[in-house]
Amino acid sequence: MMTEEENAERLRTLAKLNDEFRATPTGRRLVMTAGIACLDRNTRLRVIETVQNFSSFTPENDPMGEHNLGFFRLGDQGFFWRIDYYDPTYRRHSDDLSDQSLTIRVMTLMLAEEYC
Repeated sequence: MMTEEENAERLRTLAKLNDEFRATPTGRRLVMTAGIACLDRNTRLRVIETVQNFSSFTPENDPMGEHNLGFFRLGDQGFFWRIDYYDPTYRRHSDDLSDQSLTIRVMTLMLAEEYC
């Protein structure tokens, strides 16, 4: 069983890895929903840029402290993003989210109304 201090360090590591992943413009695995894909190119680029620079983490939108999801608005449109963790085969979730050799991060961008 993990101590409170070990768990806190694990969460700091996950948040750092997720922040780095989110901010990196190349080499990411990025999935867009149909709603995002239908937006004009400039809006899609603004959405991606907003996600890259996202730092509005609170206990309400990031209860686990992993920095793996967020919500924001551009004008009157709401957007949601999340990072999921897979094993290198993409067949199941990763066994160790902080081990980059065992974890493939995939970010999904969606319109707020597409989230369920």
